[in-house]
Amino acid sequence: MTPDLPSPIAAYVAANAQLDVDGMLKPFADDVVVKDNGAVLVGTPNCGPCSNTKSSP
Repeated sequence: MTPDLPSPIAAYVAANAQLDVDGMLKPFADDVVVKDNGAVLVGTPNCGPCSNTKSSP
């Protein structure tokens, strides 16, 4: 049995299953703040796959 999820979470999960990064970011506010591995990312443009804050060696 699948639990009923709030619509923003369900939309994120559905987009994630399709590897749809834009769809995964849609439920978040434009000024979202994400803490990821010690980095603080602000805004949906900075939270996508091209937002890698680490430089390559």
